[in-house]
Amino acid sequence: GATAANTCEESAALTLTGVAANDSCDAGPPAAPAANSAIWCYVSVADTVRVRRCNVSTSALADPAAETYRCTCERF
Repeated sequence: GATAANTCEESAALTLTGVAANDSCDAGPPAAPAANSAIWCYVSVADTVRVRRCNVSTSALADPAAETYRCTCERF
């Protein structure tokens, strides 16, 4: 659904074998994100990442179309 003002939503858990807590991750959207949104991915548990979309505006953001994101994670 739409993302309410000043809130965040998360994707379902996505398997990414080999990632671990404290790995650094970047989200690569297929196109430019909607205005007033911030998107990133993170390791939620071992071998699992989630994409988070936050609305940084004072009004709701429309429900985005289904998209495929690239999550790139690395360990330092």
